[in-house]
Amino acid sequence: MDCFFERFPGATWEIQERLHVYALPNQKVRDVVTDYHTLLGDDPIGQYGLGLQPAAFLHFTVQMLRKHRSEVTQLDLDELVTHLAKQLRHVDPITLQVGPPQAGVHAVELWVAPDADEVWGELVSHTRTAVSNVFGPDALPPLGPNAVPHTSLGYGVRPGDSGAITNVIKQIRRPLVEVTVDQVHLLAVTQHPARGCFTWEPIAAIPLGR
Repeated sequence: MDCFFERFPGATWEIQERLHVYALPNQKVRDVVTDYHTLLGDDPIGQYGLGLQPAAFLHFTVQMLRKHRSEVTQLDLDELVTHLAKQLRHVDPITLQVGPPQAGVHAVELWVAPDADEVWGELVSHTRTAVSNVFGPDALPPLGPNAVPHTSLGYGVRPGDSGAITNVIKQIRRPLVEVTVDQVHLLAVTQHPARGCFTWEPIAAIPLGR
């Protein structure tokens, strides 16, 4: 496990409240993640180098923007919401099958079945079109792992043993949890590198397929 917030230059943001579009999980996913958090103990940073993402702030990243709330006006945000609504009418609600977590190099991510990858790609594409229509293409970072659905229960904050994390989390075996994504959320997101997590302030919710 290495530090998520140092994985490339600029991984720790100089300006907070960065605009993102997220899909949010249901309570079943939050409950499962809470069980994993409990297994990882009271000091996962000290023991594993892993900061835990609060269950209330779990998310599936659809798109990060190269824009921060302080850089845009309310009119800009209203226009973005309008364009997102126009684009996302063309995307039907998506069903995700969310499975067990896997400890990677920089984070512990819950596995998501690949059945939804194609339609998720359409969601990302329409979202990027909306952002580009309002702010131009420079507001979009290159398409990365957000092209497939993923959610993280924790992020690395210092070097740690991913194998030790795996040995702990494999103690829980659960059936896949079904999550229906029928809306996305425009949010102003704040990093907490020392804690290894993200929080946000809501801006708007945008439905899919209507």
